[in-house]
Amino acid sequence: MGLLPEKWNPQMAKPEDEENRRKTEIDDDNEEESKENQDDLRDEMSDHDNEEQTREDGSDGGNDDNEREDNNQQIAMQRPNRKKKQDEGQWEMFDHRLTTKGTMADVFRIFTTGDTSNETYKPINIRQTNQTAELTASTVAGKKTPYNRKLDVESDSNHVITEATKYRVEHEDNGYIGKANAPLIRAMIAALRARPHLTRLKWVRGHNGHRRNERADALAGKGAKKRQADKIDLSIPSELSLTRAKLATLTQKVAYRGIRERKMNTYQQRRRTETNMIKITDYVQVYYKKPLSEAQAWKGMRNKDLQREIRYFLWMSTHDVYMVGSNWLRPSYSDELQERHECKICGVEESIDHILTDCEAPGQEIIWELAGKLWKMKQKTWNKPLLGGILGCGSTEFKTKKGKILKGEARLHRTVISESVYLIWKLRNEQVIQAEGDRRHSEDEITNRWLQAINDRLAIDCNMTNTTKYGKKAIRPEIVKQTWRGVLRNEAYLPYDWAKGHVEVLVGIERKRSRGLWGHTGD
Repeated sequence: MGLLPEKWNPQMAKPEDEENRRKTEIDDDNEEESKENQDDLRDEMSDHDNEEQTREDGSDGGNDDNEREDNNQQIAMQRPNRKKKQDEGQWEMFDHRLTTKGTMADVFRIFTTGDTSNETYKPINIRQTNQTAELTASTVAGKKTPYNRKLDVESDSNHVITEATKYRVEHEDNGYIGKANAPLIRAMIAALRARPHLTRLKWVRGHNGHRRNERADALAGKGAKKRQADKIDLSIPSELSLTRAKLATLTQKVAYRGIRERKMNTYQQRRRTETNMIKITDYVQVYYKKPLSEAQAWKGMRNKDLQREIRYFLWMSTHDVYMVGSNWLRPSYSDELQERHECKICGVEESIDHILTDCEAPGQEIIWELAGKLWKMKQKTWNKPLLGGILGCGSTEFKTKKGKILKGEARLHRTVISESVYLIWKLRNEQVIQAEGDRRHSEDEITNRWLQAINDRLAIDCNMTNTTKYGKKAIRPEIVKQTWRGVLRNEAYLPYDWAKGHVEVLVGIERKRSRGLWGHTGD
């Protein structure tokens, strides 16, 4: 029995032994809180402010006449304002028991009142967001506030309060699998749980005249100017650490997510993936003046304006896993297979970049000319995209000179680029794989197939405005009009509701006379 952890050992004191005592303590505090009227509260705040000013001047604060202020530690934290219906929430009680059942911020803000001095921290070992700032402040408050005092935490972040109260049991049961900022949340829970006295948390509206919250905000400027960053202690005592998920409550979804998290800890990005990701971020930065992170680039490939098969193609191409180019040069492959690494038309290595932008085989050059012709009907400037622009087409963004985002232009650009790229890829496969290099597509066939692909996307957009059929997934007709305005055939004569799919609409490029598959004129 002595080898069992304390929380599992039946010989040790049970958490429930303290439950009745804590409930009584909480009820007494709530009763005392309800008896205080607004006048008494204002007097208390006034007395507290006078004492605060005296301490800032360097004089001794003396004993506080109010027994509650003498025994409690109040912590106020600040973060950006969020819309709420009320100015303050109710006090939430932190349950100390160990349970085994079922926008960027440069510095986090903490303002304490009582016997400790005001403090600001600029963490060096924590990725700074609004949520991590509040969690870190609560952790430091729990560790630094004297243990012989009760602790009140006032925050304008509901995230801190719900993590310490509403969702604590659920997340501990799941071992914090899939939970963002899990190390910080664990550290905060442990810091509050280690305190022997009552801890209460309450939400207050930010930037709404709340005295302690405003003082915390004022300290943010001082913290941001600190030259030396602070390392925050996130260590957790072994007796307060819950590091595993509970099998009784573990679901298959959570289990798979936990397995993936563990594998991702040792994951190393492929060299070619890293190279392509650099091309994407650099291209978007240069041509669209838009800073792009890797996470945003991957998210752009899942843009809902792209067809599913095109999203898959962009993902595979970014990882460079298609059997093209040097992927054929594996030692275990025969000489015949290794010969496929070379483009039979151009005599160079057949990489994804070569296929989509440089190959002299009929296809890519004609398609990019058509794409440029259509785009110039919308905007004057056209740049044939490089590989980074192709793989990152889901992240493109256009703005006016005043900075207003042009949703229609961005959507059309994504459509034209993605459909063009995918057609180039299909034409290459038909030529190299199906016809084993003997097939040559005619210019007319390529033109008509590209027009068919673009017109099909236009028809899909119009049909997707049907709210009766698609409900919340339907596209607003105004978005469709913004996307295709300026590139339609006989646009001036179309009915006002053409975007609802009641009439056939085509882009303003004429089809050419169809030819046979092998480049011969059809009958």
